[in-house]
Amino acid sequence: VSGQTLVEVELVPELHLRPEFAAMQAELAERMRYARTRLAEEGVTMTTNDATPIFMIQFDSAPAVARTVRALRERGFYCCVSTFPAVPINKPSIRFTLSRHNSFEDIEALIQELARAVPRLRDEAPRPEVASAPC
Repeated sequence: VSGQTLVEVELVPELHLRPEFAAMQAELAERMRYARTRLAEEGVTMTTNDATPIFMIQFDSAPAVARTVRALRERGFYCCVSTFPAVPINKPSIRFTLSRHNSFEDIEALIQELARAVPRLRDEAPRPEVASAPC
């Protein structure tokens, strides 16, 4: 490990003491609120509305989750499959995380893809095609 890396590691525990930390938290909170609002507007139901940057969208089956995640990855969006034993066996989900490094344009593009892909890959009626852009 280089000396620079050690210095960076030593500063991480002190991040919450820095004056800019509140602004960083506010930036993340703004992105989280935006994503939750837009997902609700698009009719994409999350498993919880807790104020966390980790988002989960529950499905009826693990194969449906796998198909959805595969389709999203093909369009440049990285989401995770969450299945048993990480979640209860009857609650397979897609999981994705936002950070303050995600632009609002990136978040919107992901939401548009989720709004289009989730119903289709849950074997429901598809929504019209939308343009894709990687996050």
